[in-house]
Amino acid sequence: MRTNAPQRTANSLKVLKGKLTVTGPSEVLTFSWDKLAKIDKKADYQKKTEKRSERDASRVAPGGRRRRSSLDGRTISRISARRPKFESFQSWIVNNEIHFVREKDGLKQQMPPNLGYETDDQSDTKALIRYRFGDEPDRKVFLGKFADWSLVYKTPGKVVEVPVNFEFKGLSLP
Repeated sequence: MRTNAPQRTANSLKVLKGKLTVTGPSEVLTFSWDKLAKIDKKADYQKKTEKRSERDASRVAPGGRRRRSSLDGRTISRISARRPKFESFQSWIVNNEIHFVREKDGLKQQMPPNLGYETDDQSDTKALIRYRFGDEPDRKVFLGKFADWSLVYKTPGKVVEVPVNFEFKGLSLP
């Protein structure tokens, strides 16, 4: 049952001030793997490291029997242990971006993980994510040979905490 707010004598707040902490990446890192080849063995992982952040293209392979026109790509991301501790509902992998890119007939084509993704394993400092890519006939984009594609992965760099002081004056109350 909804009711009206109770009567009050105050119609505004004279001052509201405080301090909060914003947690987020200080930068976004872009990793790229060119001339993809089928990767099945750990010895063939294609590791990239930038600014103490590691990313592996650990497996790129044709999709299963049901979808011959699909690719599976798996990445392993590691982030520095020297970062703010996250709460259980927070994650550093939520806004990662991944896509295949190639040039064909003078046009740049981009293929997002249009068949979805799943997180196979995740900890405070490591995540194993499996992405699935498939043909997009409506856009006339077909995977073909995955050696023609490059894999581009954007992920947070160093995660930092920034203190923010705030002060509001003369706030009207509803």
